[in-house]
Amino acid sequence: MKLTVTDAAKQWGITRNTIYKNINNGKLSRDSNKMIDTAEMFRAFGEPKQTKRVDPVNGIQGLLSGMTPENTAELQHQLEIEQLKNKHLEESLQKQELVHKDYQQQITHYQRQIELLNDNLSKANMSIQELVQSRLIGMDPHKPTEDEEQLGSTDECVTEPTHPTEEANTTETVIQSRKKWRWW
Repeated sequence: MKLTVTDAAKQWGITRNTIYKNINNGKLSRDSNKMIDTAEMFRAFGEPKQTKRVDPVNGIQGLLSGMTPENTAELQHQLEIEQLKNKHLEESLQKQELVHKDYQQQITHYQRQIELLNDNLSKANMSIQELVQSRLIGMDPHKPTEDEEQLGSTDECVTEPTHPTEEANTTETVIQSRKKWRWW
């Protein structure tokens, strides 16, 4: 049977570098496909490393019977540590889930607030538009205001005094005769 360098290293429990060193030193050979024959591995390294297989029925009992009390105590201690780590990780996960749930609730609340604010903004804009339209409809741009009717002209800002006696009251006349300019 032929093996790759990696497979041979795994089966014999040695590094690939060791195999390559033996190939370079001439202690081990490969074929043209760079595969190693198992007979070559037996010749160079002996029997492959045996992997322990556990019988599903008697496996745990067989392992426990071969263990010393010190090994058992050490394994028990490692088991307790792993259980504590597992418990801590579960608690941490639960806390993170609570924080995530709280953030989701906040997001939902803020989205509702935004929707309400958008509705209120739309209503306010509609009210403003209605108000502007009602004011514009109430004002006829071709109809002069009362002040303009009194002045008689929409192009003048200030009326000039007609007699020299009225020059003393010019300031008073200017203030009273200012016309209101329309914005349109």
